[in-house]
This record gives sequence, structure tokens and C-alpha cells, in this order.
Amino acid sequence: MVRSRFQPLAAGLAAGAFGAARRARSDAAGEEPSTDCAMWHGARLRLHAGARVAVAGADPDGPLGGLVEVVAYDARAHKWVLAAPRAGGRRVGVAEDRVALSHALLPGNGDAVEPFWGGVGLHDASQDRCGAGLATTARLEKGQPLFAEYPFVVAARSRADRWAAYVALSAAAAGGDGASARALQALDALVPTDSPSPEAEQTARALVADALGPGTHDAEVARVLAVLRKYEANQFLYDDGGDAKAATALYRLVARMNHSCAPSVALYPERNPQHPGALVPGDGRLVAKALAHLEPGEPLCICYGPADLIAWDLDKRRAYLAQHCGFRCVCARCLLEEEQAARSSR
Repeated sequence: MVRSRFQPLAAGLAAGAFGAARRARSDAAGEEPSTDCAMWHGARLRLHAGARVAVAGADPDGPLGGLVEVVAYDARAHKWVLAAPRAGGRRVGVAEDRVALSHALLPGNGDAVEPFWGGVGLHDASQDRCGAGLATTARLEKGQPLFAEYPFVVAARSRADRWAAYVALSAAAAGGDGASARALQALDALVPTDSPSPEAEQTARALVADALGPGTHDAEVARVLAVLRKYEANQFLYDDGGDAKAATALYRLVARMNHSCAPSVALYPERNPQHPGALVPGDGRLVAKALAHLEPGEPLCICYGPADLIAWDLDKRRAYLAQHCGFRCVCARCLLEEEQAARSSR
């Protein structure tokens, strides 16, 4: 078996064990404040306390091999302070250009949604062929902020990193952490893509083979693939200050909003000014705002594609969503345009 920084996944596949993640603690319970809504700022990067990162150029068998934990950023030394599990948690300073995010577990955020409305509620409702999704229970004005939410999982774009995050979250939940258990339940409840991408299936087989050795292991491959499909259908780009489009995030409430090619809600990521060496609270939240006047019962839908997707024709929109999001769009606009095209061709 070839050693890699994902070798600890073998334990996760075999027994559901992985390194314990930093837990969120409830302020209401009188315990230390949660850092799930705060990020350490480096010279360029922004990373959550407890995030798992890989160190470029590290000896795979040495103390910085595998994944190590973010402790802080030392602005004077211009280095990230990392805890090395293989060295008994010893703290090591590492230059920023050698640090790359694997994943961050933020289970406390699964219970933390900041509402802006006064008495306005949200509920799940059937939205025709799009399935269940969020709807408003009150009248909303165009431009009105609805809620702000922080991610409960952040992971690199690598599918192996997404699986590593899932294994770590499963281990924390199995260890009795209530917030992690609720976050895991939220992730498991996500709707997957209609069909897996070839890349996802290839990655699932490679991860299982690396962890368990030669053999078919069909059940384990199916398990990994199911998780990767949920990521593909529900992830949002997340700016950690690294390479463009290097990270993605999962949100508990945002994930319940369906796609529409005529969206009623837009999402606005917020980033605080860079403060190297500071643990900045309230950084990295996502704000949802109404794009139109909405009456009670109307669905709250977002566009899963780029901003200019709504200006594309039917075939181009559907092709993009099938390729990048794994489903054939049947939103009200697409069905209407499909019907109009069919009538005009008669």
C-alpha cells in the first residue's frame, strides 16, 4: 500500500475512526466560546482554528506528514502555527506558502443561522418536479436580507479531502459530540446528484483501494461515492485566501434551497478585512437576500450556476447544470420554455 496523506482513511472505512476534530461549545452552557464563526488571518490565507492542512514538502513519515491541525498564525514570524499529531501535538511554525487546506469541521455552525426578518419564517414545501425546498411564510420586499449562515464543513476541491472531512465528522459524532452528530445528520440528508460523475467514481475506487488494498469492495465504494455525490450537488465556492476556487463549503439552510433559472434569492459572501495574526470573529458568512417581491408560500430558490446563467438559452443552461451540478433542470422557467419550443415546432 502506498503511503499518502489520506492513509488514515483506512481506519475510517474499517472502523469509523479518524482524528478527533475541534468541537464547538455552547456559550449558553457557560463553556468557552465557539470559534466556528471565526477565522485566523495569515498574510493571505484565512483558516479556521482546528482546520486540517497539508504541508508541502513534508516528509510523509515525519511529524508534519499526513494532515496537521491549525492552531494560529504568528504574524511576527510570518508562519502558521500547526499542531503535529505524530509529534504528540508539538507546535511547529510553517511558512504560509507550504500550507494548503484539507478540511475544517465547524459543527456549531449547523445550529447557528442569523435571521434578519421580524417574525418571518421559512418552511419546507413541495416545489413541483424540483422536490421539497424552502419557501417563505411572510411577505418579503425586493432586496430584503433573509438570513446569514456560516458553513458547517469547508473542504478543498479535492474529492479525497471531502471524504476526509466526512470521515472526521463521523468520528466526532461517534465520539458523542452532539453538534457533530447534528452536522453529520444534515450532511447525510443532502440530496445527491442524479448520477455520479466519472471523476467521482474513479476517486471513490482509488480511495477505497488505497485504504483497504486490492479487491472489489463494492459496498465501500458505494458509500464513498454517495458522499461525494452529495458534495457535488450542494457545495459552494469558499474563499480561504488560497488559489481561486480552491475550497468549497456546505451550508445547512442554504442547501435546502432549490435551483431556479429565475431565482428569487441571491447569496452574498462576506469577508472581513485581512488582519494577519488575528482570530477574526464573524468572518466568512453567507447572506441571503430576496431578488424580488415575494408573497407567503412562494419558493426561495437560488441559481446554482454562474451569475450570467440566467441570460443563457434553455439548452445551454441545462447542459451546464447537467455537467457541473449533476441534474437536468426542471424549474418552472425551463419547463415553460420547453413547452413554448415544442409548440413552435409543430
